[in-house]
Amino acid sequence: QPSRLIQILSWNVPKVATYFMIYVTNKICITLPLLLIRPDILLERLKQFWWPSEQQVKAKVFCNIPLEMASHALVLTIGQAYAVISPVVMCFCACYFGLSYFVYLWLFLYVYSPEFDGAGGLWYDLFDGSMIGIIFGTLTLAGLVLIASGPKSTAFIATLLLATLLLAFYSYCNRVYRSA
Repeated sequence: QPSRLIQILSWNVPKVATYFMIYVTNKICITLPLLLIRPDILLERLKQFWWPSEQQVKAKVFCNIPLEMASHALVLTIGQAYAVISPVVMCFCACYFGLSYFVYLWLFLYVYSPEFDGAGGLWYDLFDGSMIGIIFGTLTLAGLVLIASGPKSTAFIATLLLATLLLAFYSYCNRVYRSA
């Protein structure tokens, strides 16, 4: 009974979305401020202040890029997965990315020391994963709309058109920007 599946999902999934909204809110209210405060460096400075030694070498601080990218990719995945089911999650994700832009701008300008230059190579993997995720998410939505409204409905045709446009955009970006 595929029509019963949509009804079950409509009752249960929004309850789970609350967990993810709280998760993203915690990242906004706790993780981002901790990146600015830098408790590890703050404790080190306090230790040097209270117990000064002859050698006080200012340690360089590097960005843990794999950890940071995984953290952002998780929030992006949550946003993509719940954009259709519970669109309110997108507001929280947008707030997270808006604030994290300014936090990381400040960190990269004034805190982190350059460790290496990847010349933006990590962007391609992140973009590929994001686009594939949103295309498959749109196709999943098209499948749900197909079950609910039938193959000749406007909503089903619109979601297929959206998936096609996303695929065309992904192809265009690969053609234009990969070769550069």
